[in-house]
Amino acid sequence: MDKKIYGLLRNNKWVAVLLLYSIAVSVVSVWAIQREKGREAKQKYEFTAIQFIIRHLADFQPEIESWGYEVFILPQTEEEPAFPPQKRYDWNRCQYPVLVLAGADGGMYFFYYGFDQYIREASYPGTMDLTRSHETVDVLKEVKLSLVKNNIFQAPYVENTSPIDTRPYYDVEVEIYVDGLSLEDGRPLDVYGDGHYRTNYCSNNFVDCMYFSGLDPSTTNTHADYRIKQEYSAKQLLAFYRQGLGLQQQLTGLYEGARPGNQAPQTP
Repeated sequence: MDKKIYGLLRNNKWVAVLLLYSIAVSVVSVWAIQREKGREAKQKYEFTAIQFIIRHLADFQPEIESWGYEVFILPQTEEEPAFPPQKRYDWNRCQYPVLVLAGADGGMYFFYYGFDQYIREASYPGTMDLTRSHETVDVLKEVKLSLVKNNIFQAPYVENTSPIDTRPYYDVEVEIYVDGLSLEDGRPLDVYGDGHYRTNYCSNNFVDCMYFSGLDPSTTNTHADYRIKQEYSAKQLLAFYRQGLGLQQQLTGLYEGARPGNQAPQTP
């Protein structure tokens, strides 16, 4: 080592500290770059697997149906989609079709860059309070649930390690639409708790949540979280999400077993 440099390091501890700090920053930067490259490769892999299955669906359909799901494809269309969940792909200008698995319970799982969204509609008897008289009445409650990954062009997190209070941490938007119908004639009633409610959750637990926009987001978030949890618990939402991840793993397993020579995947 050069004598001047050696003497500087020996006599000036701050130079040594700065040197160590620079080395640490460089190491962290390299790690971050490699992690991002790994995420990009993962995203391409999930996307490639889904598109491969779509192109060869006739070969995979019997196996997927044996899991207990009806399988179909949402094609891209130049017209405004009539199917509400398909509008999201149209708005984001997605250029490839979407794979859908529909369960016997009415829930539907969508796959684009891996598992992408889940929807469910349910009707059941319940009670709600009329807004004018505050009278509690028996109703037929209709609830539409939508659980959507916020970044459509990214594979879903199996474990979200993003810092709390940053947008990536709240990676899934949950929305419900609640309607209370008269048991006598089926008409909508003016009741408390009906309408749309949405906010964003961390997919690790569906407990930590944040509302991103609008006036008084803290109050809006608390109100939306309360209404959503009146219909679906954090445990139920987490189960829907993890089922989607499980189906994603099964689908990529089909792809891995079928691609020629087990070669590295290529994006379409």
